Amino acid sequence: MGALEGRTVVVTGASRGIGRSLALRLAAEGARLGVCGRDEAALSELEGELGTPVVTAAFDLSLEAPGLEFLAKVRAELGGIDVLVNNAG
Repeated sequence: MGALEGRTVVVTGASRGIGRSLALRLAAEGARLGVCGRDEAALSELEGELGTPVVTAAFDLSLEAPGLEFLAKVRAELGGIDVLVNNAG
């Protein structure tokens, strides 16, 4: 059982770099994940690698409406959000 088993973590900027690496590590610790970024193909690839319940969304985080929709979807599918990692930007 991982240290984050049963927790839901949202990671912004997860398409590549630090956000992607962090999402992989959090999944290894048992977290359920909501990951977002701008690159839909990269997020789809990441989703296939995570091996944990995940919600993905590709959008520009500077736009409020898609961000609110993403967070609502994470809450609906994975439960409450325990941790938010603001990595985008």
